[in-house]
Amino acid sequence: MCSATATTLALTTEMPELSGSVSWNTLEALAVQMGRDVPRQALAQALDEAQERLIDSVCGPKWAPVRHLEAPFRCPKCRAGSDFARKGRRTRPRVLHTAAGRVEIILWQVGCRSCGRVFAPLRLMLGLDGKRRTDRLTLDLAGLGTLTSFARAARVDRELTGTGASAGQAHNALADVAAILAPEGTWVRRTRLWVTSPEVVGISHLRRGPASRRCARWL
Repeated sequence: MCSATATTLALTTEMPELSGSVSWNTLEALAVQMGRDVPRQALAQALDEAQERLIDSVCGPKWAPVRHLEAPFRCPKCRAGSDFARKGRRTRPRVLHTAAGRVEIILWQVGCRSCGRVFAPLRLMLGLDGKRRTDRLTLDLAGLGTLTSFARAARVDRELTGTGASAGQAHNALADVAAILAPEGTWVRRTRLWVTSPEVVGISHLRRGPASRRCARWL
């Protein structure tokens, strides 16, 4: 069981002035947009504070570093689990496409005193190394992609959760899931997937009506 730490978040929103031109529809649209923006902004802010506490715990205070502190992660190069140095934050934010929307995270870095490797602990601890799309968003898009076109799947996901998903992301998500679900040459009935290779996935659609026929779409 992991421990939890309370984080206080401040919410700031631009409220239109109440005048004759302001209608309830305007305020309702504002509330809907807030419902989409707040989760991803809150997640980014909470992660930033959590990273700062993590760096303090493994490197010591900023102006009073402590040596040989144990860390909940290991160096990706030499596998050392202690004695890390604070290396500040990256200037460019890491963009992550999540089920809550597009999240921008500023990654904090540490340096391994054993081998000199500089890395971001958050990427290792949360399994984000090399990822731009989270597993939950991948499953959401893949599920929608088996029921409708990729463009419509992305549009539905955008309208429901405000993720900013694209048809290309829905396309890639389904291919990723298919490659995990089954080996080559396997028919996956529940998801209607035919896997000939990790890159080529057939999706079988049954069109009902007088001219019922089966067609395949290839990724």
